[in-house]
Amino acid sequence: MNNLKFHTVKLLRLSAYLILILPLFVYSQSTDDSWESLDLTKEAVKLYRDNRLSEAMKKLKEAIKLDKENFAAEYWVAKIHYKKGEYQKSLDIMEKIMKGSHKEDVMYQLLGNSYYQMGQKEKAMEIYKQGLSDFPYSGAIHNELGKADSDNGNTAGAFRNYEYGIRFDPEYSDNYYSASRLLLNEGNHWGIIYGEIYLNMEPYTEEWKEMSRLMYDTYKKEFTGTESTTDPVSLLVSDTGKTTFDAAYLAALEPALKNRTSEAFSLYILNDIRKKFIENWQESGSDSKFPNALFTFQKRMLDEGYFELYNYYMFSEGADDEYSDYYNKHTTNIKSFKKWWRKNYLTMTNKNSIYRTLYR
Repeated sequence: MNNLKFHTVKLLRLSAYLILILPLFVYSQSTDDSWESLDLTKEAVKLYRDNRLSEAMKKLKEAIKLDKENFAAEYWVAKIHYKKGEYQKSLDIMEKIMKGSHKEDVMYQLLGNSYYQMGQKEKAMEIYKQGLSDFPYSGAIHNELGKADSDNGNTAGAFRNYEYGIRFDPEYSDNYYSASRLLLNEGNHWGIIYGEIYLNMEPYTEEWKEMSRLMYDTYKKEFTGTESTTDPVSLLVSDTGKTTFDAAYLAALEPALKNRTSEAFSLYILNDIRKKFIENWQESGSDSKFPNALFTFQKRMLDEGYFELYNYYMFSEGADDEYSDYYNKHTTNIKSFKKWWRKNYLTMTNKNSIYRTLYR
């Protein structure tokens, strides 16, 4: 299956300070070596993204040799150690970096994660909380706090942190993934909304494949009328359907689900359900009552003839054989869609963010 190689939001966010802060720092040094060091660091980040860790490490060491003040290169060296499971090495580097004057939320994140993996969970929590104090709107740190809550069995606390991260830092993708997994387990439609946003933000990850399958399975349960086994008392979101947005969502979805009750579920059926949902949403006037960047994006693809291709690709992991047959029959159209999507993919910002309490 062909995945799209986007510069993902998550990795761009992790290197944001490299792009925005380090050039200014380098400019103040105004040496050829410092600029070359920056270029090498950027090359290393690309190699890291492709999981070519040894090559990335070599570039980073060259960068540090040229400019010992290149804190971004040091950070990425620590990330490579962390990814390889060398947590003590990562921790030592991050402790050194954090003594300097340049700090970013992702630095607190990596330092805290290193402590956490070393078994020093209380110290990790201390680091996360200090990071949140310095960067209260950090999606990365909210995500780590959520994962820590989850590890401790506090699912409600974890979900709360993930949704804070979505609301305060909509460009950070991991919170959509984490919140969606919890809600999909309960059959909640906000799990579908968060999950689809994640699929648009991170199409080149193993987590994307998992989310694609989970969402396909959730739609299948909705289609077949399979109810969630979660005890209603322990639901993370017990009031879904009481807001006017949720009521409008369900009103648009229910007729679409009932359209093909006699047929076995498939990508073909799923595309039909989603097409009818967005048509119902538009016809009811809900698009103007509840502005939603995701549904607007769906409508745009429907108008431009890409919605079917999008749906088959997005949920392909749930029905791999069916998608393979579809791909073989529509190769040219799929290539056209991918070309269009690279230029028009959905992005989340503070101006068009989508979160569960937005419509209350």
